Amino acid sequence: MTDLERLQLLERRIKELVPSFEVRFKDESPFMKTLGKVLFFTKGFMTDFITAIGTKVYFPNREKYLANPANSFRVLAHEFVHVIDFVQNPIGFVSGYLFPQDLALLSLFALFSFLSPHFLLCLLFLLCLAPIPSTSRKNSEIRGGGMSLKILQWRGESAERLQWWVGHIAANFVNSNYWYMYPFRDKVEKELTNWLASDDCLADRNVAYMEVRNIMRVQ
Repeated sequence: MTDLERLQLLERRIKELVPSFEVRFKDESPFMKTLGKVLFFTKGFMTDFITAIGTKVYFPNREKYLANPANSFRVLAHEFVHVIDFVQNPIGFVSGYLFPQDLALLSLFALFSFLSPHFLLCLLFLLCLAPIPSTSRKNSEIRGGGMSLKILQWRGESAERLQWWVGHIAANFVNSNYWYMYPFRDKVEKELTNWLASDDCLADRNVAYMEVRNIMRVQ
């Protein structure tokens, strides 16, 4: 089976499990083009980042997606984890992933200050937009990053190369890519390394890990 055929098989299997799932492309999406302008401070949002919203996964463009199907398979498998986590617990996943920055929405209660000046205190919730560490977002991305690492391991990557990937993935936890979501890099690297130590993920309630492993066994 070619890498492209394996990628297409993964797409079909996700679609079977989650009928609302779609792979979309940012350069073809008016919504993403608008969002890219709003997120002007996130360099490369339209060209380098893959974004999952609910059961829709947005890649930068179709050409890049098809040009390197082996890499697209790994990335889509990562997002597959998030899609299943979302489907199993939509409110819990979204609120946990956005916490604590989502608390900034409570600042809107300041609009009711005409009823009482005490509502102006709600403006303090805007402080939640700061890069405050998010354990829940970290845990979600550990699960996604763990999938990426397991795929590389199942492909037969060397221990040295896998360790490089651990560091590469961990770097995203402490930089602006995920709004400095978890500054304790050593702890992140330890958690990611633990994913490589066993195949416990195959027994996870999230079926993405087992599904991907089964697809990789297809010849």
